[in-house]
Amino acid sequence: MTKNRKDNAPDYYTFIMNDQSRLKKISVILGQRLPLYKKFPQSHTFIQEEQQKVNTLKAELIDILKRENSPLQKSLAEIFNCFIKKP
Repeated sequence: MTKNRKDNAPDYYTFIMNDQSRLKKISVILGQRLPLYKKFPQSHTFIQEEQQKVNTLKAELIDILKRENSPLQKSLAEIFNCFIKKP
């Protein structure tokens, strides 16, 4: 059996009060954080640092894979040796 609208009124009120409280907390957090973010933005620096890490890891990976005895080279050699047999 479903409740009628009058029976749901306390639930609606509780929901609205909880949502209002949540929005006030978000407003306080943003009010504290945004001025600091505007004065000291870190996203550009963070992106540069992460890009540098990615580039370093890529270079290390390429160096490892270019070795003659690397797992990639061994796997490719097995594949080619299976399909291309020397006479």
